[in-house]
Amino acid sequence: MFGKNSISHEPHGYNVELNVCLFEDEGHFIAHCPALDISSYGDDEEEAKKMFNEAVIVFLEEVEQRGTLDSVLLDLGWSLQRKPEINYRPPHPDLIHNEQFQQFCGKSNHFNTKLTLPVV
Repeated sequence: MFGKNSISHEPHGYNVELNVCLFEDEGHFIAHCPALDISSYGDDEEEAKKMFNEAVIVFLEEVEQRGTLDSVLLDLGWSLQRKPEINYRPPHPDLIHNEQFQQFCGKSNHFNTKLTLPVV
């Protein structure tokens, strides 16, 4: 079962909590987050998790640098709450738990990743 997906902008940076499905395909482990549509892979589960976290960091650094975080998340189905603090809400589960999701993530392992990224 999936838990919470969230991205909040704090004075010190971003707090990110994401649910990720982890599955094996042709000898590689793939980590995929439907809420951000980000994937990564590795030769084993730990490497896939590590590479996924790095991909999320690069993603957030890029959208922050370009000033496009709001528009990118809105395009992915997230909603934005600005008060009392900036908080992004993930897409409704029906938008991401579709047939493709079930094919890849329905029977796979899941993990929750929590990252804190400083403001750049």
